[in-house]
Amino acid sequence: MAVKVLYISVSLAKEENIDFSVQSDLTPVSHEVGSSSDVGFSTANEDNLHSVAPSKLTSVKHEMTSSTDTRFSGGPCSTECKGHVSCYLEHNCTNYKHCYALNAAECHCAMRTCSFGTFWNPKINTCDRAPNVLCKYDPCLTLTPGTTYPSNFNCRTYYVCSKGNRSLPKCCEEGNGFLKSQGCTRSTSCKVECVEQRRLVTTATTFTKAPKYRCYFRDIIGRNDKYYNVIANVEQDCPPGTVFKPVLCRCTKDSAHNHQRCTPMVNVSFTGERIINLSHESYIQVENVTRGKSEKSNTWFGIFNGKSSSIQIPRFSAVALPRLTIKMSFFSENSTGSRYQILVSNCRSSANPWNIPEVVSVQTPSVAIVVDTVDKELTFLGYSDDDTAMSAVFTLPFKVNSWNAVKLIYNGSWLYGRVRSLDQNSTEVKGQKPLSGRLAPSQGPVRVGRCSNGDAFRGKIRRIEIYDCITL
Repeated sequence: MAVKVLYISVSLAKEENIDFSVQSDLTPVSHEVGSSSDVGFSTANEDNLHSVAPSKLTSVKHEMTSSTDTRFSGGPCSTECKGHVSCYLEHNCTNYKHCYALNAAECHCAMRTCSFGTFWNPKINTCDRAPNVLCKYDPCLTLTPGTTYPSNFNCRTYYVCSKGNRSLPKCCEEGNGFLKSQGCTRSTSCKVECVEQRRLVTTATTFTKAPKYRCYFRDIIGRNDKYYNVIANVEQDCPPGTVFKPVLCRCTKDSAHNHQRCTPMVNVSFTGERIINLSHESYIQVENVTRGKSEKSNTWFGIFNGKSSSIQIPRFSAVALPRLTIKMSFFSENSTGSRYQILVSNCRSSANPWNIPEVVSVQTPSVAIVVDTVDKELTFLGYSDDDTAMSAVFTLPFKVNSWNAVKLIYNGSWLYGRVRSLDQNSTEVKGQKPLSGRLAPSQGPVRVGRCSNGDAFRGKIRRIEIYDCITL
């Protein structure tokens, strides 16, 4: 990602000679616009409730360009990813496919959606500001400047065509919704933030009426966990625990899954012949991590050499996370190596440079836990896509030559940290900092153990769990 996700930019407006302020010149009308679907725990899991390619462009041949996230070859996705084990494939302006090995035997390509105001940019392998991307499916290439069209992301947002035939993001004033025929109009049901991917307001027992604008999604007979996007010309999955409701034009909670618990996207196991992810949700790539076993506790762990060892999780690349939980257990050895070592980080994101010694100058993570081997502290970092929010940074002590359990939780309002030593004299410390918005999307995978040669972790790790929800 190149920028933050508040896409109403004054500088951009000056460049394109278009007013990017929230629209306020509104005429009240009787139409009501439904607001959008419930914000899920993971933007990526919501798999595409917006696409801006119009139906008249869907016949254009898709020349899929791939950008790989690994240098290794082979695996189930070798054909789709041109010899690589995983990759990202361009689909249209706002949608892309993430292909990765599932259960080490099947290539799974999941359709993903960029945040509002961004288009997929295959040149940098991430979602980028729409005006920065020359997308061949941009509707404004065939529309006159000043033309508007709905974003299909939520009820308030839309795009306007610039003089340079590029799509520019806009958002109606609070209390209003966008209608293709009238523009921004008064609405009592459109109650959604500009960056939220919602479609309908719900109460405990009822739903509001279906939106009066056209629904671009169709149900698939016999598969209520999927729907067909007629604009993107592709089948798409509902988030886990939801089913597609044609009358609402969205995926909504399935009453049969109300008991669904928060489960990990990543649950690394060091037991067995190789290091694997026990969760089927995400592919992991292990590099130069050896396994060891404690004879005393009969538990296996990963040994990180402080140079090239890492575990990469591509699943979280280009994903803005409204919620996140990370649980780890590590053993930091009092030995040679870099002072500041990465325990876990998404390394490069749209975050501003941190300008702190714990983060290498070329790295811009939006979430990280960094080990300070000199002061015996863990630094917790958080950076959101909310332009008005301050970044969150705090430190907590840990014990050297002892196993430590560490937890990071982000709930959309606060960044929490906890460190607990696992020796006989167990101690626990906690910290927190306010942080609003979503954790800014990264330009690559989440990495355990290193971002670069100068920050590699030296020690042992026996627990790695990552959730896109909140669990205690």
